[in-house]
Amino acid sequence: MLSNKNIKTPLVKHLDNIKQIIAGDKCFLKEIFHPDRDELNTNYSLAFAYIEHNGKTINHCLKQTETYFIISGQGIMHINNNPFEISAGSSYIVPENCSQWLENTGEGKLEFLVIVDPPWRKEDETILGS
Repeated sequence: MLSNKNIKTPLVKHLDNIKQIIAGDKCFLKEIFHPDRDELNTNYSLAFAYIEHNGKTINHCLKQTETYFIISGQGIMHINNNPFEISAGSSYIVPENCSQWLENTGEGKLEFLVIVDPPWRKEDETILGS
């Protein structure tokens, strides 16, 4: 088990103060915690992301495992060409090396948290297509 002994004070962030980017899969993303950029000794990274109404991500694959928690909205998660309906309160795990993409089928934004374990790295993501 990892410890956070190198953290001398609590690490507190607010989404309003985190820069938003467009991720490789084309969702809007704010990386909350990442051990390469924060004083953390963890085996994961944590991000907040969303997809606009009628939007979708690009089919992609990660070498890491991803754990999703849907905050608001509804949609369909496609994992290895299998569709799974998701909505606020849903959670799911995408195993490593699985193709995946997410579409927003709801009326508003589809917002979610994602934990990537081990931490996300650009070189571990492969974009498979639209």
